[in-house]
Amino acid sequence: MLDEVIDPHLLGGFVAEAGSLVLDASLNGQLARLKARLTSA
Repeated sequence: MLDEVIDPHLLGGFVAEAGSLVLDASLNGQLARLKARLTSA
């Protein structure tokens, strides 16, 4: 069963959840990962 929910705060991309697995392909998620890599170096 697929439940589709549209989040108006999401700038672009998508976030998919299946049980405890979360696939974050959102623009916010990508920017957060980039910031973490740049600040940890």
